[in-house]
Amino acid sequence: MSNSIVQNQRGATTNALRKWKAAQAFAGGATPAGSSKEIGEVFACPELGRLPDFTFDALTDDAVAFQVWVGSDPLNNSNAAVNGEASPALVFPANTLTRVAAHVIVANDDTVGFIGVQGLVLGSATAPTLVPAFVNPYSLRATFSSGAASRVAAQSTPEFTIVATAVATGRYTIALPASNQANVSCGCDMAANTVASEATHAQINTFTTSTGAGEIRFYGDATPALNAPADTTVLHAIAMVRETNGKLIRHTQDSADTADTLLKFGINTSPTPDNLKLEVTGITSAELRWSGAIWIGERIPIAFRTQV
Repeated sequence: MSNSIVQNQRGATTNALRKWKAAQAFAGGATPAGSSKEIGEVFACPELGRLPDFTFDALTDDAVAFQVWVGSDPLNNSNAAVNGEASPALVFPANTLTRVAAHVIVANDDTVGFIGVQGLVLGSATAPTLVPAFVNPYSLRATFSSGAASRVAAQSTPEFTIVATAVATGRYTIALPASNQANVSCGCDMAANTVASEATHAQINTFTTSTGAGEIRFYGDATPALNAPADTTVLHAIAMVRETNGKLIRHTQDSADTADTLLKFGINTSPTPDNLKLEVTGITSAELRWSGAIWIGERIPIAFRTQV
């Protein structure tokens, strides 16, 4: 078995200078061939190198997932030609990997949020799939009153939730997105600077990655038994979840108007072949306006060979 370097541009001073000069020329108003691409390469952000492949606008007024774009029908349920140019269905050939990304602005009156996600599509002749290639952090903060849990939305990640009513003394149901890998840890703090029989510790009781369902339990020091958390208790939980959507950027938790909104890639199994789709989820009793863009990356072929 032997290896060879096809091309190496790292550390190539002359090449870097050429790209920077081309980017400067583009920024100055000139339009040399390929100069927009140079900007993306200089700043290591491919999305800066070209316009998005697709854009969309949508309205939501509830907390139900709404499909805003699908690769099999990218022109909003019509593949008719635009300015004389047809827009064919998006196809991911077998034995390829394709990075996709989406950015969206979501607004309600004067409240504005921004979400960015990415995905990795494993191509197939009939059934492309999203690869669980991204490990995302999730956080949960909850306070308690008379034993009832209250999730603090402004300091919690969407899709990490807790049920207010305990299933039994000191035991609370939590939920995360279903995945094939997740690790959850938690703890609690309280205003009282004493260690007694009140619930001073929190830990995972059960958790199932395939469903995202689990429990957190509270117990005391003095008597090792399950205890209902006192009103001064604050729960802190952190989870690392491996998913098919990678969280690039998010700015929504500052306001209840956009706190738990979602943007996600998925697979639409209605057409043949299956195809990529993008969904948004709003919030109950609020009308949200979505304006976003989608970038489809270059296909990376998966080469197979016999190694001796």
